[in-house]
Amino acid sequence: MNYVIIGGGVAGLGCVEGIRSVDTEGAITLITEEMHPPYSRPGISYWLSGKLTDSGMPLREKDFYDSLKVIVKTGATAVGIDTKKNFVTLENGETVPYDRLLIATGGVPIFPPITGTDGAPDPDRRIFTFTTYRDAKEILTRKDAIQKAVVIG
Repeated sequence: MNYVIIGGGVAGLGCVEGIRSVDTEGAITLITEEMHPPYSRPGISYWLSGKLTDSGMPLREKDFYDSLKVIVKTGATAVGIDTKKNFVTLENGETVPYDRLLIATGGVPIFPPITGTDGAPDPDRRIFTFTTYRDAKEILTRKDAIQKAVVIG
């Protein structure tokens, strides 16, 4: 059996563990557009405040995936699924075949209909989402320019 999981969050990790509890031999590929294997999304606020280090972010150590024979494709964006031929196409053109597919991509933040949040290019970017490790890192690079913050959501 060839399992493919799109999404590197806690649901994708839970799927890996669930599959391995019933199938110790099937191939598992975890695809995430993030540059990191599954990490604690609530932990990004602790990381941003300095209470958690980079090494404390992953939900499992790298050898966890190796020991379960899981291929983790970080920085990989799924751009297509062929349900007739059973493969996922990645942004780089690679195709990943599957027998079973789970899409566990989670939610996507939305900007409320407020002037200035329309997605127009903003060289002085002052509006951020706070959903991913990448978001937190970008906020950290601009921390010296931030004097006040408003959190919506």
